[in-house]
Amino acid sequence: MARETCPDIPFLVVSGTIGEERAVECLKHGAADYVLKDRLARLLPAIRRALREAEVRARNHAAEEALRRSEARFRAMAASVDHVFWIAAASGRELLYVSPAYEHIWGRALDDLGAQPAEWLAAIVPEDRPAVREAREQLAAGKEYHLEYR
Repeated sequence: MARETCPDIPFLVVSGTIGEERAVECLKHGAADYVLKDRLARLLPAIRRALREAEVRARNHAAEEALRRSEARFRAMAASVDHVFWIAAASGRELLYVSPAYEHIWGRALDDLGAQPAEWLAAIVPEDRPAVREAREQLAAGKEYHLEYR
């Protein structure tokens, strides 16, 4: 019940009669720790640890939420751009992201590109392919390149 009402507040069990099996069950159901009444000296360290862990969880949750918002902004921006752009792995061999304009400009489905990443090279005008291959090699070597191709 404590996890349902206040999921971010650590819950500790203090008991004089709890058995090991019941203590493990409490931990599985979300208790941060348990302390036996005859060992109350453990209570303060257990509280401190539970509060530190709750703080870490809160920071992680905030970071995940910020990442979700940032990704939503990126996707909204990418959807509004009329040019194709992409994000590739440092090796230049793996596409990590391709903007939605790809489908409109290239007339091919993004899903098809994901299934066959080399497909985009086949769609490039044959005379432009050597320059594109060279640009990929520069990318793989960590160098910048600027290239327009058909």
